[in-house]
Amino acid sequence: MTVDVSYRGVFLRTIARLRVRALIRVSLELPDGPLVVHAVVVNAVGPGEGPIQGVGLAFFALAGDAQRRWEAFIDDQYVSDLPIDLASLRPAGRSVTP
Repeated sequence: MTVDVSYRGVFLRTIARLRVRALIRVSLELPDGPLVVHAVVVNAVGPGEGPIQGVGLAFFALAGDAQRRWEAFIDDQYVSDLPIDLASLRPAGRSVTP
């Protein structure tokens, strides 16, 4: 289960014990279908180490259609009536298409 998402990665609730810096392939279920991404484990929280056991993943080499789909998904997560400037939240060099 996804706990937190951003343009650059996710935090997943899991009982799997993954080591920091491990490269993994994960399939994320988006509204328009599964998205398979490569990621590096940047944080691992084990049992009793925090409020939620899981792993923080930073996407690795996300590009093309996969990047477009992920960014569209993230854009859709923002509440539309809040005065949020999506351009300020995106990684540098990427366009915003709300």
